[in-house]
Amino acid sequence: LHFGSGRGGSTRREVVSAVYDNDRSKELQTRLDEAREPTHLIDLVQELQWDDEFAHDRVMAMIADGSLKGELKVDGDTYVPRVYAEVQRQGVDEFYSANGYVNAELVISLGLPASNMGQYVRESF
Repeated sequence: LHFGSGRGGSTRREVVSAVYDNDRSKELQTRLDEAREPTHLIDLVQELQWDDEFAHDRVMAMIADGSLKGELKVDGDTYVPRVYAEVQRQGVDEFYSANGYVNAELVISLGLPASNMGQYVRESF
């Protein structure tokens, strides 16, 4: 029996089999594997009519075991696929290599945290 007071305020009660639970996990992984840009878990949860706590816990577990390639942003509700993050970082790298500098506006526009800009440039070049 799943009891949840979900992260988005939802509460669901359901009795599910291990097979059903596993199938939901696979569906979630498939949807996120196909993502090419940041995905808000709450939107996916609402679309699939699931408990958001279930989705968040499963995403955290899949990231931890390496079966899902990406990360959750600090807010815990936005999944960022690794391929998206790599493309954004590549854009910063190319600009810095061509121009010898990078500014906060560019970093932010590419979805990278400006607070880590200096550290990123030091580590990359």
